[in-house]
Amino acid sequence: ALRRAGSEPPGVVVRALDSGRKIGGVTLGAAARDAFGAPYYVIHRADLQTLLLDAVRSRPGIRLMMGREVTGLTETEDCVTLALESGNGARSENLSADLVVGADGLRSRIRVHLDPRGLSQAGMAAWRAIVPREAVPEALAGEATGLWLGRGRHVVHYPIHAGRDLNVVAVVPERQGDEDWGRLGEPAVLRAQFRDCAPDLAELLTVPDSWLVWSLADRPVALSLYKK
Repeated sequence: ALRRAGSEPPGVVVRALDSGRKIGGVTLGAAARDAFGAPYYVIHRADLQTLLLDAVRSRPGIRLMMGREVTGLTETEDCVTLALESGNGARSENLSADLVVGADGLRSRIRVHLDPRGLSQAGMAAWRAIVPREAVPEALAGEATGLWLGRGRHVVHYPIHAGRDLNVVAVVPERQGDEDWGRLGEPAVLRAQFRDCAPDLAELLTVPDSWLVWSLADRPVALSLYKK
């Protein structure tokens, strides 16, 4: 399933952002299989989530509960209880279990129970766009993952959707972070950040007519990874 939905790049090509000169690389493909006992795939997040959802639905012992938000967590000696809300707060329910695993991302409601410290903004933003492969400059149309490194900024691109599209991510400084995920970015603003970059990269960055922008953030290492 992963092989059909993703791509297996032969390697990573690292270039200087300003000149386009190759400055390094990582061999993948068969080398990754030999080293790790498994292939190295790149895949669109939604495609991976779909595969995981299909796997969950195929197992009769798993109950999938959609449209609920975790609003609280309490512990006793015998169990852990989650407080859930749905319908914009119209319905509340509790769910008890022997074990709760929090896999709900950077803004995790579960993690706060273990470590109340908040997010810290990284002072960087990721601009993301998807480009049809036929619109990619010929010099960058191969199967390899591309990484362009510059002072305070970088760009990475790799095939997704079984090779039909190219995912492009440009990371640049920003003065003030934004809590919103996936806000629209003005293409001219990004192009100005890379006006002195190599011609092939500059051509690639002119293709998207819309970008989604994420402010990057992080959390300190958790004070505890679990509670008994």
